[in-house]
Amino acid sequence: MAPVWWERLLDWLRSLFFKKEVELSLIGLQNAGKTSLVNVIATGGFHEDMIPTVGFNMRKVTKGAVTIKLWDLGGQPRFRSMWERYCRGVQAVVYVVDSTDHEALDTARSELHDLLAKPSLAGIPLLVLGNKNDLPEALGTAELIERLDLKTLREREVCVYSISCKSQNNINLTLDWLTKHAKSERFPHPYTSEEARSWIKHCTAQDAAPIEHRSSLDFAIALVPEDEATGGGLQQQQAAVQQELYDELSYAPTPGPAALSLESIADVSLILRKGIHEAMLAFSNKYGPVCRFANPVDLNGATSWVFLNSPENVQWVSATNVKNYMRRYLPDIYKFVTHEKGILGSQDEYNRRHRKLCQPPFRSPQLLQEFANVVVQRSEQMAEVLRAGGGALTTDVALQTQRLTLDIVGLVAFSHDFRQAELTRQELGGQADADVQPPDRLLWAVNTFGEVLARVFITPMPVLRLLERLGVSRELRLLQEAVVTMRDSLLGVIHERRAGLAAGAPARADLLGVLLDARDEAGLPMTDEELWEDVHDIMGAGHETTASTAAAALWAIAAHPEAEARVHAELDRVLGGRPPQHDDLEALQYTGQAVREVLRLYPAIPIFPREAASADRLPSGHRVDAGDVVFMSSYALGRSPDIWKDPEEFRPERFSPEAEAEHHRFQWLPFGAGPRMCLGAGFAQMSVTLMVATLMQRFHFRPLPQPGTPAFPLQVAYDITLNFNPTNGLRMEVAPR
Repeated sequence: MAPVWWERLLDWLRSLFFKKEVELSLIGLQNAGKTSLVNVIATGGFHEDMIPTVGFNMRKVTKGAVTIKLWDLGGQPRFRSMWERYCRGVQAVVYVVDSTDHEALDTARSELHDLLAKPSLAGIPLLVLGNKNDLPEALGTAELIERLDLKTLREREVCVYSISCKSQNNINLTLDWLTKHAKSERFPHPYTSEEARSWIKHCTAQDAAPIEHRSSLDFAIALVPEDEATGGGLQQQQAAVQQELYDELSYAPTPGPAALSLESIADVSLILRKGIHEAMLAFSNKYGPVCRFANPVDLNGATSWVFLNSPENVQWVSATNVKNYMRRYLPDIYKFVTHEKGILGSQDEYNRRHRKLCQPPFRSPQLLQEFANVVVQRSEQMAEVLRAGGGALTTDVALQTQRLTLDIVGLVAFSHDFRQAELTRQELGGQADADVQPPDRLLWAVNTFGEVLARVFITPMPVLRLLERLGVSRELRLLQEAVVTMRDSLLGVIHERRAGLAAGAPARADLLGVLLDARDEAGLPMTDEELWEDVHDIMGAGHETTASTAAAALWAIAAHPEAEARVHAELDRVLGGRPPQHDDLEALQYTGQAVREVLRLYPAIPIFPREAASADRLPSGHRVDAGDVVFMSSYALGRSPDIWKDPEEFRPERFSPEAEAEHHRFQWLPFGAGPRMCLGAGFAQMSVTLMVATLMQRFHFRPLPQPGTPAFPLQVAYDITLNFNPTNGLRMEVAPR
């Protein structure tokens, strides 16, 4: 338990800086003025012809830093038995009486005392409002206290005001009382608040069944009798309300830390220390497959985070009910840099249009064959460079796969040769090609963009805007310089290509060539700006992720001699010493299994968050609120002991055809899932498999871990994507076979 002084300090800080919500139940006999009061509080206006509440209504009203959630409960006799259900757990009960209807006050007193005698309502503050004090026959507060026998109420706060909804007498006084009770220590309403777990724990401690688990009959709402309904509309509305109430009350409690609690501080520090991918795995072990973090302030556009780590819930968000989760959650730095354009930074219709235009190259068998040839040719070139010394050498394999992948992606994206293999040749003491130039500015920009983006990843937009205006951030200057360099370079290539096509030159078989010829549904081509943004995004996303996965695969396979022997045997049997081809992928079954096992353990992109457009109910019974950011993690899914046996072990056999037939379709998602999953997922997996096959056919790889660390598991780091120690990388001994 936290010290009392700490909780009081947190309460004080919350009251100063953070929005609060007070949840109230508004009850009273019919025609007392409850609905008029709600309308006056919400809009400041009074209407003579207000329609009486039938059943219940819920209204949220924001006053300053406080949001008041009002349950307006019907006062007709048939609804009074339900008052107690809606008063459980609220922070105050507001009881409205018509102070001019003297005959009804005895009934009002009886109903109030019967209600407050319920054990479930013990201690909840009570505010009594005598409405219509603008009329001469209205009773004052002293008379109301006597007629309602309020002095006999004990062990709760009781307050009485004389008000008028029509003339708005004492409405401000009422609002002051209501907002003050946002600080109430009474446990929150268990049905909708993210702090529902506190009430569930309370019920469990008292050996009482949580409200969420009681019979649905307990939640029934009386339907409007036919003689009171004007046609079927009102009845249909009431039936919908009944279902809504049942759904509301039957959600499974969602565990997780309360905002600004010691537990939440510890959990957030885990995210900062270990990364959100490791934290999500820890949260899954601690809280279960679903947990919620309530943010005390709007954090990068999110007021609460929901973490999912079960295939069933991930399938719901990514496929079954994907229309509710179409928007990708983007940190502010993405919006700042991309202006919400391109494949990675855009949303909604813009994103759908561009994904549709960019998909064909990655689905075309002919182009994939061409791309596969580029992968193998450049992998063979890298192998030739590494063999040039004639014997074993020690090198950073992560650096070499990055160079190899950059050569591949440059050629596949827009036929640009970065000539990175020649840098390796120079470093190893070989004679580079005579026309090799120093690393070009485009290469610098590509690398700088990814590195700097990772360093400022969680910076909120107001800070980014301020730093931009002040011009004091070296990171932002580098980032902007990198963007300008990439833009100018790619636009130069685009203009050159357009001029060539106009002069009759043949189209090139690369991504840019396909996109130059692409047309949307309206028959419109992509603009130059759109082309550079999309090509840059695909090139940037494919470069580091493919390189890191290939390096991790070479290390992981080499760290397991039995797996390495099986890969070598398969390569010798299928290839017989020749370079692999696209058509060999199916026959390279075990090599492909090893790559998929690496992707399970070390997915290049560890999380794929989505925004909830509206409230939703997950298959697990948990609630998602509108505006929630739903985090799903390929890393946490891949290491969950509830999904995989011995998840930390490297076992390519998990992906044999027989084993995969038993997998849930959404338990292995290294490229994300749904409409926002990686565009080039198939190309990336193909590339890694062909790179591994080409290099392992030529070499034995031996891991050289840091002193005192085992060869496996790998020592990895995640910034935005999979990465390794920037000082040592992945050092391995590479010896010709």
